Amino acid sequence: MDINQILRTWKEVFGKWKYSLLALLIALFFYSLNVIVAGWKSIVGFYLSFGFFKMLNLLGVLFAVFRESITTPSFIGLIVISLMLGMLFSMLVYKHHIYASPRDKEFGIFGGIGMRDRICFCPRTWRGGAVFSSI
Repeated sequence: MDINQILRTWKEVFGKWKYSLLALLIALFFYSLNVIVAGWKSIVGFYLSFGFFKMLNLLGVLFAVFRESITTPSFIGLIVISLMLGMLFSMLVYKHHIYASPRDKEFGIFGGIGMRDRICFCPRTWRGGAVFSSI
C-alpha cells in the first residue's frame, strides 16, 4: 500500500466528523488515564481529606499541568500515542461499519461478537469439531 492510498483512506475516514470526534475522545480518554495513573496517590489522598468536588478540582489541575510533571519527549510521545490510539479505534469502527452485515447491525457490535463466540467456543461445537477432525 503506497502513501497516497493511506492518505486518501485517512481523508475518507476523518473527513466524517463523527470519526474525527471519536478519535479525539479516545485520545483524550487515554491522556486522562495517564494523568490519573501518574497522580493516583495524590488524588486518593485529596479525596479522603477534602471530598469529591475538591478532588475533581485537583484532577482538572493535574490534567492541565501534567506536561510539567514529565519530560518534554515523554509528553510529546504521549500526545502522539494518544492520537494514534484514537485514530486506530476510529478506523476500526469505520471498518466495522463498512463490512457489517445486516445481521450484525441488528445485534450491534458486541452482540455480533457474542454470537461469534457462542458459535466458535460452544462445547457442542468442540465435540462436533473433534468428531469431524478425526475423520
